[in-house]
Amino acid sequence: MSFEEYQLGQGKIIIAFSSKELSVGTLTINPKQELSKHNRPVLESLFQIKGKCLMKIFKGDKIKEIVLDEGESIDINIGEEHIHSN
Repeated sequence: MSFEEYQLGQGKIIIAFSSKELSVGTLTINPKQELSKHNRPVLESLFQIKGKCLMKIFKGDKIKEIVLDEGESIDINIGEEHIHSN
C-alpha cells in the first residue's frame, strides 16, 4: 500500500486511502498551530490518537468549540466548515 504525504506549515497529512466515499489517513498538527477553516464533501469521522485537539465547528454565525482528548472521536457532517487546532 502506498501513502500520500503532504507537508504543511502547520504539520502534515498522510492519506492511506481516498475515494469519493471514504478517506483514511492521519493529520499531525504542530504545537500552537491550526489547520485553516475547511469542509469536506463526505462525512468526516475523527479519532484523536495522541494528545488533544480543539475543534471549531461553524454553524451559520455560531462557532461550537469541542476539545478532543486522546481516545475520543467526533463526526463532522458533510460540508460543515471546521478548524483543527493544537
